[in-house]
Amino acid sequence: MALIMIESGGKDVSGDNGQAQGVLQIHTITVREANRIIGIKGLPPCFKDADRHDRTASKLMCKIVLEYHGARWKRKGHTMSPADYAAMWRWGPTAWKPSITSKKAIDRKRAKAIEKYMKK
Repeated sequence: MALIMIESGGKDVSGDNGQAQGVLQIHTITVREANRIIGIKGLPPCFKDADRHDRTASKLMCKIVLEYHGARWKRKGHTMSPADYAAMWRWGPTAWKPSITSKKAIDRKRAKAIEKYMKK
């Protein structure tokens, strides 16, 4: 819910020149990534681009992608915080690095909002 509030204020909107859609501002590449991860587990792809506008499907895609890539960083010895997951959602699993939240002043507000929400 914290990511939804930060990404879209809870509204089904378009962002990034129409490329990001829905309450979690999901790009088409994220839909493909969620389906790829599901395929690794031996399940058939189940998400479509239109699911970016479905709140339940969006949250599930977000969870699948963040848990998968978060586990990869955990195996490398990094402890994942809510701010780290928020940064990963912002920059993507390949662009994100464990120390990025401390280096990027532009998203400090986002990280603090996530941490504050998670303490409730």
